[in-house]
Amino acid sequence: MLYSRDSEFIREVLTMPEWDDPKFQGLLTSNIWNSNVSDVKEILQMPEWNDLKYKHLLVPSIFGISYKNIRPTMDLFEEYGIC
Repeated sequence: MLYSRDSEFIREVLTMPEWDDPKFQGLLTSNIWNSNVSDVKEILQMPEWNDLKYKHLLVPSIFGISYKNIRPTMDLFEEYGIC
């Protein structure tokens, strides 16, 4: 997927300051190239990542989910006691 992305998108993702945070460094995988810049930013800026109970959700496959669907899914997890 990377080969089909324009250089501006690649530059914008790779220069995001979030990659300096150790909790995000494992997320910079090929899955991220299936997303868009606004979703990547929104996902990485979610306040839930500061709560250890969500740590197991912070995996590269998170970028396969649209940001607008992540919060409702987390709400369901909480409702059913998964988180």
